[in-house]
Amino acid sequence: MADVGQPAAGSRPRVNSGRWQRQLQLLRQERQCTMDGAPAALPSGPDPLEVAQARTDELLWFAAAARDRTRRFQVDAALHQLTQGQYGLCLECGDPIPPARLQACPCAVRCRPCQERREERAKATGRSRRF
Repeated sequence: MADVGQPAAGSRPRVNSGRWQRQLQLLRQERQCTMDGAPAALPSGPDPLEVAQARTDELLWFAAAARDRTRRFQVDAALHQLTQGQYGLCLECGDPIPPARLQACPCAVRCRPCQERREERAKATGRSRRF
């Protein structure tokens, strides 16, 4: 099933927006499930191992919640691009993002070469943001 049709000379590829919108909405719902599963309050009992395990669980949950919040932001940005007719176009060079990349990462906002250049610049400056 092709998501992006073959473009006519000089035109943009056609994006199956309904399919991508459904897929992005599912990703958003998955991320919300993580946020709904917050850990219980830390135990205040005398067992230090129990308290340490609960603290570790809490820290892991907060890390997962932060990752999911970032992912939800990316999904929302992709949905916005979809409504604006810009989904599947690289933010930096404007070229179409290959369908295989969108299939692997539906929230991709850059083509692979532009993303790699961005990551190299981030590495050189000590920042490690992918979005």
